Amino acid sequence: MGRLNNKVAIITGGASGMGAAAARAFVREGAQARRSRSSTYRRWYAPRSTARASWTSSTTTPAAGDGRRPAPSGQEAGISGRTHEMTEQAWDDTVNLNLRAVWLGMKYALPRLIDNGGGSIVTTASVSAYMGMPGQAAYGAGKGAVVQLTRIVAVE
Repeated sequence: MGRLNNKVAIITGGASGMGAAAARAFVREGAQARRSRSSTYRRWYAPRSTARASWTSSTTTPAAGDGRRPAPSGQEAGISGRTHEMTEQAWDDTVNLNLRAVWLGMKYALPRLIDNGGGSIVTTASVSAYMGMPGQAAYGAGKGAVVQLTRIVAVE
C-alpha cells in the first residue's frame, strides 16, 4: 500500500519536468494524480486573463467532490528573465505565475481540505528562493515569496 492511497493529487505544471516527476511519484504512492499542463497554467494566470481564479477553482473542486480526502496539491511551474531586460509585463507574468498562482491554488484548495477534515498542500520553490542567481530576479523573488507564503499558511 502506498502512503497516498485513496488520495487525489492536483499537480499544476504536471505535463513535464518536475511536475510530471511529482505526478509519477504520487501515482506510485497510490494517489490519483490530476495534472494540468504548463501551457494551461500560463494561460489562466497571465495578467491579461479575465478568468485567473476560475481555473484553480474548477481544478480543485473535483478533488473534494469525489468522496476522497484530497492529497497534497503539488504546485509546479516557473519562468524567468534578466532583470534589466524584463518588461513590466514580463515581471508581472513571472510573479503571477510563480506566486499569485500558488496563492490562488491555496485559496481554493484550503476550504475543501478543511471541510474534508484535513490534507496537505505541497509547494515547490527553487534554490533561487535562497540565493541570488543571474537572470532570475522575478523568478527568485516569486519563489522566495512562495516559501514564506507556505510557512504562513502552515501556521494558519
